[in-house]
Amino acid sequence: MANLSRRAKISPALKSLGIVKRDAIMIEKMLKNFASEEKGSVTVDWIVLTAGLVGLAVAVLATVNTGTTSVATRTSDAIAVMDATQG
Repeated sequence: MANLSRRAKISPALKSLGIVKRDAIMIEKMLKNFASEEKGSVTVDWIVLTAGLVGLAVAVLATVNTGTTSVATRTSDAIAVMDATQG
């Protein structure tokens, strides 16, 4: 940060947005604070774990759905050919 505050060079694109040396220093401080903050990384970890569990659940449900549909179809076909009058 000290390097930036001494000899900050603001690109023409940033200058056109109205960003001055003071703003560049403030942005650099904010980015350093953000990078050093650990609360956000814990949140990201939980989001990744939750997404993995949701993906696993979807895969399991798709597999179970295929199996139950197959069993239901075979059961329905077997019942359809039965004669209700026979004991």
